[in-house]
Amino acid sequence: MIKELLKAISGDVRERASSPFLGAYTIVSIIINWKALVILFTSELHGSGLVEEAAKALLPVKTSIGYPLMIALGVSLGYPTLKAAISTFNIYARMLEIRAEDKLEILREDLNLKKDPIENLIRHINDHDYYEKIGYHDLKRLHDYLPDIESLLIEDKTSSKNNT
Repeated sequence: MIKELLKAISGDVRERASSPFLGAYTIVSIIINWKALVILFTSELHGSGLVEEAAKALLPVKTSIGYPLMIALGVSLGYPTLKAAISTFNIYARMLEIRAEDKLEILREDLNLKKDPIENLIRHINDHDYYEKIGYHDLKRLHDYLPDIESLLIEDKTSSKNNT
């Protein structure tokens, strides 16, 4: 029976803490009315003496109930609005980043900065009319990027198996 009561109380506490309005109201109420709560939990008085002592520590109704209510409303309405504004800002920043990446890719294409080094070398040779001036180093770079004979033979064998 006590376990069921504790489960019910803990469920209520979780619900209040998860709700922005109720959670904010509870926290602000505890902060504003802390003196009365300390007296209630630590005083050695009992009955009417305890009530009178706690009543002296309580603030006016406007302060003890009104301010927490206004702050809780502000938090419960302001938090989703602020979260949506931050999300919108992040989406806008990501869109600008994607546009910048797209412009950079277009510039790379305009400057012939492809990722394929053989294609870059061939374009470089064609652009500068080096047909007769291809040197050892140009040929060496082309040779380094080309696949070796063994890998070509292996690919050739696998393609002939697939064709049969």
